[in-house]
Amino acid sequence: MNMLLNINSSMTEVLSSAYALRGNFGEIKAIGQVSAQAILTKFEPCLPSKFTEFDKAGRGDALRWDLYGYCDLEEVAVIQVRHTFKRYRRGYTNQHKDYVLCGSNEVTKAPFRHPVASAVVRAAVNKAPESPTASVRAAQRWLWQVTDQQLSQSVRQGDVLVVPHKGKPGGVRFDGQTYLIGESHEIHAEQIIIAADLRVFAWSPLLIHKKGQHAPVKMDKEGWYAVRLAQTAVSWDWSQRLGD
Repeated sequence: MNMLLNINSSMTEVLSSAYALRGNFGEIKAIGQVSAQAILTKFEPCLPSKFTEFDKAGRGDALRWDLYGYCDLEEVAVIQVRHTFKRYRRGYTNQHKDYVLCGSNEVTKAPFRHPVASAVVRAAVNKAPESPTASVRAAQRWLWQVTDQQLSQSVRQGDVLVVPHKGKPGGVRFDGQTYLIGESHEIHAEQIIIAADLRVFAWSPLLIHKKGQHAPVKMDKEGWYAVRLAQTAVSWDWSQRLGD
C-alpha cells in the first residue's frame, strides 16, 4: 500500500523524526513544522467530499475529516471521517465517526480507503500521542492480526499480507498448486494448506494479482508462510472500503 503523496524530500526528512502536535480530541494539528491540512490535502482522492448543509434552525448535516496518523516512509495515513447531524429544532447534535487507512496503489496510483477499528486507533493515540506513526502501525497490525515483529518481517500485496510461519501448519492440504484469495490474489506454491479456521498457508509462495494492479510478490527465503487477507471494520456509507 504505497501512497499518492508527492511531498518534497525536505518535508519528508522533517516528518520522519518529528513529534505530532494533537488537539483536544486526539487529532493531529501538525507534525513538526508541517500542518495537518498540508498532509490531508494530498489524501483528498481517498476521501469523501466535505460538506456543510444546515438550515436556520440548525437542522442538517456536515461531513469533515481529521488526521490521526501518518507514516511518510510508507506514505499512508489514518484519518477520521466524521458525520455531524441534527434532525430536530430542539434535538441534539449527533456524530458518527469512522477511521480509515488511506493511501494509493503502488502500480496504478489509484486511491484506496480501508476502514479500521476505532478502538485500535484511539488506544494507539492515547499510548503514544507524540508519535504520528503509532496509529498507522496499530491499524496495520489489526488489519492482518499480526504482531509488530511479524508485520516487520512480512510483505504486502494490496490487502494481502504474506507472513513467515514457523514449522509446518496444521490443516488440510489443498489439491493443487494455485489458490485464489481475496478474489484477485493468486497464490502459486508447491504446497498449499487450508487450516480449520480457513487460514491459508503456502510453501515459498509466489503471489500474482490477476487484475495486474499490484506487482508480483515472491518470498526469497524458503519455508512456510501464512497468506492473510485484511479484515475490514464495519463503517458508515461514506467510509466504506475503496480500492484494493
